[in-house]
Amino acid sequence: MAHSLSNDIRLCAIALYRNTNMDVEFRIMKPNKKFELDVRDIEIIEQALRAKSGRRGLAIAQGETSEKLREEMHEIQELLGRIHQQKNFFRPKDKFVPGG
Repeated sequence: MAHSLSNDIRLCAIALYRNTNMDVEFRIMKPNKKFELDVRDIEIIEQALRAKSGRRGLAIAQGETSEKLREEMHEIQELLGRIHQQKNFFRPKDKFVPGG
C-alpha cells in the first residue's frame, strides 16, 4: 500500500511539474514551419509592430536608453524589414505608371 501511495504521489508531482512552465527547457519542441496567415493577418502584425516601434522610439527619444529597449527596437526593425522584403509589389502591365 505504501509503495502504491508513494508511486501515486510521484506521478501527481510529475503531472503537476509538467503542467507548469518549469519543464519547457526539457521538452523537445519542433517549430511549426507551416503558417496559415493571409495578407490581412500579416498587415495587422505589421501595423502592431510599427505601433510598438513608435512607442519604443519615443521612449528612446525621451532619454530611456536601456540596452534591453535598444535590442527590442533593433529586433522589431529587423522583423519589419523582413516582412517588407517578402512583399510582391504589383504594377499593372497594361497601364503606364509615372514615377517609378
